[in-house]
Amino acid sequence: MLAQQEPTTWTVVIVTMVLVGLILVASGLAVSVIAQRTADGRIGPNGIAGIRTRATNSSDEAWLAAHREGRKLSVWGGWVMALSAPVAAGVGVLVGVGRNADRAMLGWGIAVGVGAVASTALIVTGAVRGHRAAVAVRDHS
Repeated sequence: MLAQQEPTTWTVVIVTMVLVGLILVASGLAVSVIAQRTADGRIGPNGIAGIRTRATNSSDEAWLAAHREGRKLSVWGGWVMALSAPVAAGVGVLVGVGRNADRAMLGWGIAVGVGAVASTALIVTGAVRGHRAAVAVRDHS
């Protein structure tokens, strides 16, 4: 027989929503800023940020072409990530009001998951398109 778990308290729900929400907002804004700055040349080839593949690192021209091509989708992905936090919190509160904190946490978790999938799909698609642009520049040279 499985042991009965204690119900989640509203304090746990709110603290989780706030902490994870702050991380999502900060991460999403960072992705958007990095996408903009790599596309306009303010961030060049490096070991930390941007689309880092053999093709993008093959030249400054390939790096810039990749990031210009991937910019729009990556920026959108960052904004989706940042906005998923308040949307998920709203869903969690709406689902949990009048019911219980466990339902709020479930609704919030599902909404965060949907936002994560959507932002990841946008960012990865931008990176793939950027890589293809870098390959074209590299192969043309």
